Amino acid sequence: MKKKILVVDNHPLILEFISDLLEREGHDVDTAEDGISALKILTSFTPDIMFIDLIMPHISGDKLCQIVRNMQHLNDCYLVIISAVIAEQDLDYLKVDADAYIAKGSYSKMGENILAIVNELDLNRRGIREKPIIGLDDVHARQMTKELLSQSYHLKIILENMSEGILEVYSERIVYANSAAVSLLGLDQEKLLGSYPLDLFDKFEGQCLEALLKSGTDKPSEIGLYMPVKINGRLVTMKKFPLKEEESTTIIMIIDVSEQKRAEEEKRKLEAQLQRAQKMEAIGTLAGGVAHDLNNVLSGLVSYPELILMDLPEDSHLRKPILTIQKSGEKATAIVQDLLTLARRGITITEVVNLNDSISDCG
Repeated sequence: MKKKILVVDNHPLILEFISDLLEREGHDVDTAEDGISALKILTSFTPDIMFIDLIMPHISGDKLCQIVRNMQHLNDCYLVIISAVIAEQDLDYLKVDADAYIAKGSYSKMGENILAIVNELDLNRRGIREKPIIGLDDVHARQMTKELLSQSYHLKIILENMSEGILEVYSERIVYANSAAVSLLGLDQEKLLGSYPLDLFDKFEGQCLEALLKSGTDKPSEIGLYMPVKINGRLVTMKKFPLKEEESTTIIMIIDVSEQKRAEEEKRKLEAQLQRAQKMEAIGTLAGGVAHDLNNVLSGLVSYPELILMDLPEDSHLRKPILTIQKSGEKATAIVQDLLTLARRGITITEVVNLNDSISDCG
């Protein structure tokens, strides 16, 4: 039965070989040289089978499988991983979620294994049968490849455990996002990969990122250093690291500075409180000095009227003005005491008074 097939491999000879092989069998075949191209094709082409290379630039075969599994219109697509390194690395079959695995060997053996899978395919039984690696006996492990895979694995572990988010942008599309980037942006990795970066942000943040991506310098550049960008409820700065060897590739580092900014804000508040306390201390010192000087002046206004009153007869017309002077001096003394309370940071005591008596005293 004729099937629609998509072959994804960055090796042009492999693409040509598999394409010619399947077209001779009467199948409708399309090809893609990497994951980005494959995703574009899948917007208008719905294959029954996909043969996917494992090691590819920009989007690896296992990541492409994860993306395809999240596309509803491709629920019945049969995914086949085809790679020479299957024998040389520990592959997490559950995570990749492919339906079959072919180890690349000689062209003749590889062709036989591809046709065997196509001819035996039963779409209604996808995922039920076991998933052995077909053609494993025809592949000899290569130590150099093992070492390269080991190095790649170590780098992957480092990237996945970084606190900074890492995005790789190739030809204006995201082709890699580490766990920190996924968390900061609040989107599944499958939705991030292949997306246009500016579509992930609000208008202002998108404009900031666009300016960063379009900055012509070949040196690292940064936005949000003094005014962080708000993304998914977090305050972040973003750095761009252009790759001189690959002009179409850019690395974006997203740094969460929320805690740092909160600490800086708290520090500013504490410094403001300290400044207010220092001002109050200065005011208190000034008030204490003023109170001391006023006490010296007021002592005469309070004590001399009392001495004068002792020598005045009860019916003297001078008693009333002298008493007024004495009471004014006492009120001024009370005000001085308030200044001393301020200087000592004491507590002002409020008491209930008779307003009529106060008016009479002033009369």
